[in-house]
Amino acid sequence: MKSKYLKASFTIEASIILPFITIILIILIYMGLFLYNRCILTQRVYIEIFRGSKMVSDNQSIADEINYEFQKFFNLYVVGGTVSVIETNVSQKEVNSGIILKGYHPFYRNKITNNIDSYWSCKIEKEVYRLDHLNYIRNCRKLEEVLEEEHEP
Repeated sequence: MKSKYLKASFTIEASIILPFITIILIILIYMGLFLYNRCILTQRVYIEIFRGSKMVSDNQSIADEINYEFQKFFNLYVVGGTVSVIETNVSQKEVNSGIILKGYHPFYRNKITNNIDSYWSCKIEKEVYRLDHLNYIRNCRKLEEVLEEEHEP
């Protein structure tokens, strides 16, 4: 005769495994947000620094424009974190700047750790050399002339 009752081992195994699976999924989602922020911010830093390297004006207005574009972008696209701009330096030869992305650990914020800084941070810095536009165009034309001379029959 078959037993009407099932063994309880499956229920016990599920009650042990299910919390681990849930924690792993939450960590994967959290890391996905972190990687998303890191990726878009790295791209944005490079784009703004590159734009600044092509501008022709005084150094302070270039730095102000880069910082303004950073702040405008951060307000729209950063998820679950705060961003602060490292000082933007513009010289005759290069433009460099960076940002610090900070986010709070949702698992560490409780009554015990309330006074402890429980955040992760990520520093993104880029440096781009400024082009002297006139010399760049002259060098490109010289290169074209040399290539044309080599390929003449």
